[in-house]
Amino acid sequence: MISSPELRKHFIFNKAPYLEINYTLVSDFVNQHIESKEEPLFARQLLDEVVDSLRKADDNMRLIYWKHIRILSRRLEYQGKFWDVAPLNEKKKKIEEKYSAFFELLEQFKQLKYPFSDALSLPWKDVYNFDSIDRDIVSNWCSDEADYSDEADYQDKLAKMTSARGAEKLVLKFYEKLGYTVEDTSSHQITGESETWLKGDIKLNSKFLLDVKNARNPVNSDTYSEFCVPTFKKNNKKGREQDVWIAAVLSPYLQIKFMNGRTEPNFRVKNPVFLGVVSRKILDQLEKIFNNNMLTIDLRRKLDSNKYLPPWLFDYGKCFYVEQEKVTSAFLSLDDSDIPEWEDMRVLDKTQLPLLMAAFIAAKRKLPKKWNIENELPQWQIDFANELIELNVKKISLPYLFLALLKHFLKMVKCEDSTYSPEKYKELLYFEIGKKHPLGIYDPLNIILGFCNTLQTLWEHRKTANLNEFKSFSFKGYGILKGKRTLNNDWITLLAYCGGEVPKKGKCGYRPLVIGEHENCPVCGRLICPQENCNFCEEGCIEYKLRRTRSSNLNSSGISQLKPPSYTSKKTTHYFW
Repeated sequence: MISSPELRKHFIFNKAPYLEINYTLVSDFVNQHIESKEEPLFARQLLDEVVDSLRKADDNMRLIYWKHIRILSRRLEYQGKFWDVAPLNEKKKKIEEKYSAFFELLEQFKQLKYPFSDALSLPWKDVYNFDSIDRDIVSNWCSDEADYSDEADYQDKLAKMTSARGAEKLVLKFYEKLGYTVEDTSSHQITGESETWLKGDIKLNSKFLLDVKNARNPVNSDTYSEFCVPTFKKNNKKGREQDVWIAAVLSPYLQIKFMNGRTEPNFRVKNPVFLGVVSRKILDQLEKIFNNNMLTIDLRRKLDSNKYLPPWLFDYGKCFYVEQEKVTSAFLSLDDSDIPEWEDMRVLDKTQLPLLMAAFIAAKRKLPKKWNIENELPQWQIDFANELIELNVKKISLPYLFLALLKHFLKMVKCEDSTYSPEKYKELLYFEIGKKHPLGIYDPLNIILGFCNTLQTLWEHRKTANLNEFKSFSFKGYGILKGKRTLNNDWITLLAYCGGEVPKKGKCGYRPLVIGEHENCPVCGRLICPQENCNFCEEGCIEYKLRRTRSSNLNSSGISQLKPPSYTSKKTTHYFW
C-alpha cells in the first residue's frame, strides 16, 4: 500500500511491529495516522501517498481502499478532492444523492399510472342494460315513423339510438368515478325537469355541459367513424357563454337483437370506449397553431357545413391525468442545478435517451444546454423535440401531438436527411418497448403508433410519388392528406382511407391508401381502394362507375376480378389514425 520511500522508511523504523502484519493491520495503521494532529506533515504525506496509489489502481482495487480507509468514504464529496480516484459505485451513490429529486421524478414518470382508465370502457352488456328512463329516451328518439320505409329500417334506427344512449351512460359513469357531481340532463327530455337537454346531455358540477357523440364500428373492421357535429353549442351561465364540450364514444356496431339480450352474438364484441372531450376553443387553437402556407387543417367535408371530428382530436382532462400533472409540474419546477451533467448520467448508465427526452417533452421543459446531446441524437430528432416543447400550449395532448407529427413529417419530406425515418418518432415518444401511451398521453386506440406506421409507409413510397415536389398540403380531419405541386395544379390525394361500401357488407374502411403504393384515379385524382368488390375512389366519379360495372360483369360471369400486382402482394394492415 505504501510505495513512497520516505513513508516506507517511517513505517519500518517507527512501527516495527507491523512488519509481519496482514493487509487489514496496514489499513489500521493508515487510519490511525492519516488524520493525525500530532504528526500533520506525516499525515499529509500519507494521504498524498494513498491518493497517488488510487490513481494507478483499477476500480476493484479502489473498492478495497474505500472499504478499509475510512477517510475516503467520509470525505468524498461530489466533484470534491477524492472524486477523480473514487470507485464507480461510490460516485454513483453521490450522484444519485445530489440529484435525488431529478431521478425520483424520472422514475415516477416511467411508472405513470392511470387510476381512472378502468372507467373508460365497461362491458357492453352492462352499458346496454337499460332502465325504464333509458328505454323511454330511445323510444322518443325513434318515434318519427316517417323515417322508416320498413321494419328493418326501424330496427336499424333502434340499434343506433340504443348505442347512443349507452354512450351517454358510459360517460356519466366515467365522470362519477372521477368525483364530479353528475346530472343526466338527457333524461330531462322525458322527465321534463328542464330544457337543458337541448344543449347538452350531461352537466358536471352544476355548470359544465357535455354533448355526447357516438360512433359505431363495423363488427368486422378495425377502422372507426367520425363524430359528426352540426353546430358547437354554447351554454349561457350567469350571463356568460361557455363552450359545450363534445364527448366522444366509440361503440360496437351491433344489431338490436344482441343489444337487448334476446340473442347471444357468436362473435367477439368490443366494449364501448370513451375517447375524451374537445371544445370549439381547442379546434380554433389547433387551426391557429398548425395552419400555415404549407399545411391547411380542414375538419369539414365538401358541400357540408358540419364538422367531422376524428378520434385523434379527443383527450382527457386534468382530473384524469392527476398523476401526470403532479410529476410534470414538479419536473418543470426543478432548478437547472437539480439536473445532472451528461457525464454523470454516463457514470450512472442512465443515458436512456428515450425516457429522458419523453420526460422533458411531456413537462415542456427545454433540454439542458450542458448535455450537448447533438452527439447522441440526429439533429432532426432534437429539432422535433424542441418543436413539441415550444408548442404554445400548457400541456401536449393527443391532437397537438398528432398534428405536430404530421407537420414535421411534411417538412422532412423536402429534406434529404439519411438519418430520418418516421419509425424513429417512436424513440422520442415511447420510452420503453411495449409502452402504449406516448409522452404519458393515454391512447386507447394506439392512434399515434398507427400514425407513425402510416407516415412510414408514405415515406417509403416518397420517391415513387415524387413527394418532394409538392409545395402545399391539405389535411382533412377524418384522415385524407392531399397535395399540390403548384398553386395552379389540382389536388392529388397522398394518403387516405377507403370511404366506399362493399355490397352487402357495409363500409369498406381499408387503410392506409398511399400514393406510390396504390393507384390514383385518372379522373378524380383520388386513391383507388385495392380491395376486391370495392375499388372506390370518389362517389359520383365516372371512372369509379365504370370499374364497378366491369367488376359486376366479371363476377356475374364467374370470373374473379384481378387486382393490379403493384398492391396485391402487400399484406393488408389496418391503422388507427
